[in-house]
Amino acid sequence: MHMLFTPFMFLKIKNKYLNAYRYWLPLIGAFFLCVVFHIIPFSLTALVGMFSGLFSILSAFFITSLAALIAFPNNDFLDSPVSGEIETTLTYKTYKKAPVVVQRRLFLTLLFSYCAAMSIVIYIVGQGGLLQSSNIYDLTKEKEASFFCVHVGQWVLCKNIFLFFYVFLVSQVLCIIYVGLHYLGLDIPLKDEGSVTNTKDEESDRAKE
Repeated sequence: MHMLFTPFMFLKIKNKYLNAYRYWLPLIGAFFLCVVFHIIPFSLTALVGMFSGLFSILSAFFITSLAALIAFPNNDFLDSPVSGEIETTLTYKTYKKAPVVVQRRLFLTLLFSYCAAMSIVIYIVGQGGLLQSSNIYDLTKEKEASFFCVHVGQWVLCKNIFLFFYVFLVSQVLCIIYVGLHYLGLDIPLKDEGSVTNTKDEESDRAKE
């Protein structure tokens, strides 16, 4: 059963800087977007359809990235711990009880696994929310006016809660995607270039000696 929740181990990685991208920025983004959506008229169906199409494309990218990371040959740089001011650790009781330092390859595989799993979750939540919202609205139209006046408020409340939760999930995955892109596009190449430069300097020093 624990295998079904393995992709969500990304949330168990301990790093205080990472929490800003996993929780705080998505919360701020969800609140801001919900305010904008209340000011500017929008279609919930169109919004869910747009993000469902986006994540159906991105899920293929996540799986391809996972395959590339796994198939990549042994590399001392990828298999070394994640660098940074704060040590990045992970505790997974199924395999090891003590916290272990997260390696770069493990960090990236967990990141893309989480994004791929959340793409499926976002699709299911979006389509399920639209179906339930449509059923509730149709039910209120079939009842008498007094029933409609009482329950339309509950329908609007449920819609707003669903909107905030859905936008939070979307914002969280987008923030994590950009963390992965930053790590792949800038952090790893610069660190790798630095390590290569240091190696060359050491070799030249040895040659001089």
